[in-house]
Amino acid sequence: MIFMKRNVFLSFFLALSLSLSAPAFAADATPWYAEAQAYVTENALMTGTGHGFEPDATVTTATVLQTLYNLEGQPAVSHDQTPDSPWYAKALLWARSAGLSEELGEDSVIRRGGVKTILDAYCGLKQVSPAALMTGDENGDMMLDKTLTRAEFAQILMNLGELLSTAERPAKEFSAADATAYVEGLLKETYLGEFDKNYMTLVGITEEEAQATYENCLDVEAQFFCYFYDIEYPTEEQMSQIKDLYAHIYANAKFQVVSATEQDDGSFSVKLSIEPINIVQLAEARFEDTMQPFYDKYPADVQQAMSDAEYEAMDQEYAQMILDLYESVMPEIGNEEAQSLVVQIEMDAEGYYSLNDPDFGRIDELIINYIATSDNT
Repeated sequence: MIFMKRNVFLSFFLALSLSLSAPAFAADATPWYAEAQAYVTENALMTGTGHGFEPDATVTTATVLQTLYNLEGQPAVSHDQTPDSPWYAKALLWARSAGLSEELGEDSVIRRGGVKTILDAYCGLKQVSPAALMTGDENGDMMLDKTLTRAEFAQILMNLGELLSTAERPAKEFSAADATAYVEGLLKETYLGEFDKNYMTLVGITEEEAQATYENCLDVEAQFFCYFYDIEYPTEEQMSQIKDLYAHIYANAKFQVVSATEQDDGSFSVKLSIEPINIVQLAEARFEDTMQPFYDKYPADVQQAMSDAEYEAMDQEYAQMILDLYESVMPEIGNEEAQSLVVQIEMDAEGYYSLNDPDFGRIDELIINYIATSDNT
């Protein structure tokens, strides 16, 4: 990578801005399924094999039936246990009596389509929608002919547990005032680190959870900042500095919920006014002059001859120069002319209202204007 190349891809930016719940730059490599594994273990849904949890092992029919049987509290079934009875015999009898499937027999590897059939039937018994339990790939393909790993199934079981618990919550009328409070509270949580009590009540979170979301947003922005400027090896201190920088930048966010109107289909159209922050324009206007000494010091041939350690040190020097540039223009930070947009608050399959991801992405694009005006992009 040559530092003269600095291209910004909007798709990458949106992917980051829409994944605010994902951990960024974790100090240790916590597996993605850790929370799901803890959930199924603590709730005695999956007890593991003789070799531990085995996250990459393939799910079998018996595993699916036994976990659902466990979720039901292992209700009594008419069964005479014999030495030849399989370990999942009671779960099999329960599944047959519950009408989950008529084709269940010997234990074998089960495809995603088979798991979906059983889960759809189980959710039918519980009178909840199974739509959010299993997701497809980026193209929406459910890959029903593929198998599932135990880690993936643990995630599905955690999704199912959340679905069943939310289904038990009492329904609440949602009004235009609630839509206003929701959007305003979401933006304050995300960008200002301010946590409105009405908003937290609406979405059912604690102040500690709201604080964690805000911190995660700063992590995401720090990642994007590194991408934007091709910073590959930031130090922990620099990542902390970038997060602090964004906390100060976000403090200048200006937005207003202008109106919220209920539509005929029960959704709500919420009109916003946002004044984009101009910090990137301020920095880009001085970028070439500020960074020219760096490019003079490290031309392409010098970079290509570097050892890995030398390259990392150069990258960190580069990162610090950019951070210092941003800090130098912070006293001049301001906002551009207000822009309006309308977003939709819609009810999901479980009966809860929320802002969809594309609309959140549109808001996020306006909070900070990342469209550089200089010639060096």
